[in-house]
Amino acid sequence: MGYGQLFKFHTIPLNNGKTISKKFQNIEKIIAVHSCRNSSDGYGSQEELEIVSLDVNQKEHTFLLQSDIDFDEPSQITIKQRKSNWCKQARSNEVLPSELYSVDVYKKVLAFALDAHREQTTPDGLPYAFHIVSVANEIIHSLSQHYISYDEANVSIACALLHDVVEDTDALFHKYSIYVPFMEMIVEGVHALTKDTTLPTKQEQMQKSLAKLQQMPDCIQMVKLADRITNLAPAPDFWNERKRREYVEEAKEIYEALKNANTYLATKLKEKIENYKVKGDDKYLGFYLNVEDRGFLTLDKSHTKYLKTFKALQRLNAYTMKMYNIALFENHNLQKTFYINSETPIIYKGYKNYPLSFVEEKIENVKHDEKVVHYMGVIYEGEGCVV
Repeated sequence: MGYGQLFKFHTIPLNNGKTISKKFQNIEKIIAVHSCRNSSDGYGSQEELEIVSLDVNQKEHTFLLQSDIDFDEPSQITIKQRKSNWCKQARSNEVLPSELYSVDVYKKVLAFALDAHREQTTPDGLPYAFHIVSVANEIIHSLSQHYISYDEANVSIACALLHDVVEDTDALFHKYSIYVPFMEMIVEGVHALTKDTTLPTKQEQMQKSLAKLQQMPDCIQMVKLADRITNLAPAPDFWNERKRREYVEEAKEIYEALKNANTYLATKLKEKIENYKVKGDDKYLGFYLNVEDRGFLTLDKSHTKYLKTFKALQRLNAYTMKMYNIALFENHNLQKTFYINSETPIIYKGYKNYPLSFVEEKIENVKHDEKVVHYMGVIYEGEGCVV
C-alpha cells in the first residue's frame, strides 16, 4: 500500500495503552489477503488491501484497507467493511507464514544467548546451553498441542532462550541487542522472567516475578511453565530434602498463577509436580578430596546451614583453583558426589573421612585473600554440618 510500506499481522496483545479497533475485536483468524490498485480519474491511483477473516463464530468478514498514494503527503489509511471480496489474490504465502516459528529468529537469539552464558554450567555440570535449549524445546513441542500465532511462537521461543541472560550474565541486553521482530516485547518478557535479587527472600522474589508475568501476554507466561517443567528433572546430588520440598512448592505457585496461559504446558507441569521425588535416604553427602590417601569430606544434608556451606566450599574450590592452582577436591565443580547412608560415615569404600582442618591446611598460604576469608567465614558458620 504505497511505496516502502510494510504490513505484518500478529496476535500478540497490545500494550502501552493501545487498544484494538472495534472493527477487529472479534477476529479469530485471517484466511486470505488480497491486493489491488484502482483509479477513479485515470491518473491518480488508490491501493487497496483486502483482508478476509473468520470471527469467533466462524463467520466470514471482509475488510478493505485503502491508502491514497500522495508523494507530497503521508498516506492516510481508511478501513471499511464490505459484504464480499473481489480483489486479486496476493501471494498469501509471503504475508501469512506456513511454518510454526522462524528458524532464522531461533538461530539469531540462540547465538546471542550462547555468547552471553559462555562457560556457565548447570548444577549437573553441563554447558548452560542444555538448559535454555531444553526450555525452548518445551515451547516448540507445545505448538502442536496448544495453538498460538506465528509471532507469539517467535516471542515465546526467544524469551525461552534468553530468560536467564539478565539474571545470570553480565551481557548488555536491550531492544537493539538482536535484530529480530518484536524485540521490544522480548526484552519486556525477559525482564518479567527475571527475579528481583534485591528483595530479601526468595519467596518475595518469586511473588514479584509472578505478579509481573501475569501482566504479560500468554506467550511470555508460558516460558515460566516450560522453565519449571525442565527444572523438575531429578534434583542435583547436593540438594537436600528441604531444598527439594521448597522447589516443588514453588512449582505449585507457578502452576496456580500461570496455568491459564497454556493448557498443555500447565498439564505437563502438574504431572511433573505430582511425580517429583521429595523424600530420600541421602542424609549425608560426601565428595572426594585431592589427597593421596583416598579421602573425602562429608556434610550432613539435614543441617540448617548445609546448602550455604556446600556452596561456599564449591566457590572456594573454584576460586583457589583459578587464582592459585590449589585444588581442594578432585572434581573442580564438586560433581563427583555420592551418598553415604550410614549414621557414622567414617570409612566409605576404603576412603577416609577428613575433618574441616584439611581445608584450612590446604589454603594456609592464601588465607589472607579477601575472597578466601569470606568463603571460610561462611564455612565456619556452618561448621556443624561438616561431619
